[in-house]
Amino acid sequence: MVEDNNNPLFYECIELNYEVDDQKDLESYPPFIFDIFDHDDDIFDSTPDFLCRAIVEPEDCGISLLEQSQFERCKEHQQEHCQLCAHLNEEIPSEPKWWPCYFTPGTPQCGEILVSFSVTDLDYNYPCTPNEVDLMSRVETNELTCNMLILGLRNLQSPGILPVKKAFIKFNVKSLVPPNGPAVKNVQTQPTAPGCNPTLNTTMKFNVPLPLLELYCPRLQCSVYDYIYKGWNQPLIGNFVLPVGELMHALK
Repeated sequence: MVEDNNNPLFYECIELNYEVDDQKDLESYPPFIFDIFDHDDDIFDSTPDFLCRAIVEPEDCGISLLEQSQFERCKEHQQEHCQLCAHLNEEIPSEPKWWPCYFTPGTPQCGEILVSFSVTDLDYNYPCTPNEVDLMSRVETNELTCNMLILGLRNLQSPGILPVKKAFIKFNVKSLVPPNGPAVKNVQTQPTAPGCNPTLNTTMKFNVPLPLLELYCPRLQCSVYDYIYKGWNQPLIGNFVLPVGELMHALK
């Protein structure tokens, strides 16, 4: 669970009992359903809000079947084709995949979830438990400098009865790193230019560790706010996303 983060990146292992009719027929397996909620700590409303749902068919899961013949020798028992450890190598999850999420069937996609599966009747365990999660040690990153030139905003629509006064942008840099990652600070532009078409002409620069693999490339969540009554009221105007990870690979 990640707070104040529209692009959460975390690593958690979950083990569930799963009943099937025909173990050899993946199409007969019931689908996996992931309901995604937003955690609330509000005083008057602490009920989690439903965001979206992902439905993954078992035949599409990222499962890799490995035969014992691929392993030359058991390191623990020093035996070739060791039957004592054969079950440990039969089903190992391959790299995770991104699956689309929808609020209701037939509506536009409103998110993605990254999941890796292992479906087996054997006593297989992931290499970690939820209490031993350390995503930074599992995903290789590189410290990079992000430079941005923010020219302006156009055609802003006021969320209230008053026109847009002085809009500014908050860049959620924390959305680029996992919860156990290095401490980073969010940055924002200054509310100086008035009107619904402000020309900001501002530069932003910050350092952040970014994953080297494109699979884990993050996106920068950005929010536009209005600055009313000397900052006493800052209503949200809208959101947009910058694909920082994709841009990093494209610039290479």
